[in-house]
Order: sequence, then C-alpha cells, then structure tokens
Amino acid sequence: MAYSGDTARGNRVAEPRRRPMKADQTMRKPIASLILLAFIIAWIVIVGTLSGMLGTWPRWAQLLFYVVAGFGWIIPLKPLFAWMNSGPQKETDD
Repeated sequence: MAYSGDTARGNRVAEPRRRPMKADQTMRKPIASLILLAFIIAWIVIVGTLSGMLGTWPRWAQLLFYVVAGFGWIIPLKPLFAWMNSGPQKETDD
C-alpha cells in the first residue's frame, strides 16, 4: 500500500496503488482498428512510391512485386490481430 500523507491526527492514510490501465476487450478493437488503418495507409504510400521505379522492370518481376506487396501487409499485422482478440472474453448467457 502507498501512503498519501498524514491526517490531522498524524495517522497515515493507506491508498491502494494505481495500476497502469490495461486495454480491455472493448477498447482493443478500436485501438487496433486505428493502428491497422494507419499501417495500411503507410503501406499504400510506400508501394505507390516504389511503383514509379518498377516501370522499367520486366512484367513477371512487376507481377511478383505486386503479389508480394498485396499479401505482405498481413505478416507484420499478425501480432496486432492476436492482441486485439486476446484478453478476457465476455461471458454470454445461452
């Protein structure tokens, strides 16, 4: 327990320690959605910027690049999806 100070009689008052707020299940989804949106926007800007220099590549290399770029955004976001769906689940009455 943490002590906040003395009262008028000189007694210490015990206060519970504040714990850092953990994101509960209801807050994880909006937070993850904002992170996901920001990441996808950044991914699109990066791929769009690189597409200018891809014009000189052979067609098969361009196709390979866009296939990898099209599916490549999923891999860095797997931990985000796992975090978003973790935590205590709400109980349902069936």
